[in-house]
Amino acid sequence: MSDYEAIVLIGHGSRRVEANTALDRLCRLVQATGDPEIRVEAAFLQFAAPGISAVITRLADEGLRRIVLVPIFFYEGAHVAHDIPQVIEAERTARPDLTLTLAPVLGIDERIAEIVWDRVAQAQA
Repeated sequence: MSDYEAIVLIGHGSRRVEANTALDRLCRLVQATGDPEIRVEAAFLQFAAPGISAVITRLADEGLRRIVLVPIFFYEGAHVAHDIPQVIEAERTARPDLTLTLAPVLGIDERIAEIVWDRVAQAQA
């Protein structure tokens, strides 16, 4: 059994619906490449729904108690350092029966450098 039952990918959110669908696509990719027993959901910090609290509430209402939240941001700015932890702490206080774990920010990783070079090649094609 895994240490968690659900993963919530947290995006910034945009007023452009098309921009928000990228996070949904990432959720599907993560779900397809991981443990099929673990739910993968999208949540947004602002400008889009569902919000972080709404997703946590839905998962809790479905009986899931161990949730890992992953900020899909490249660096630890104000949203990652303050805003997201505040939302999670409020949820922990309101729902002490849940285990909510904030994962490190997605961040800069050598695998992303490979993607940059791939995009450069695509631009030149």
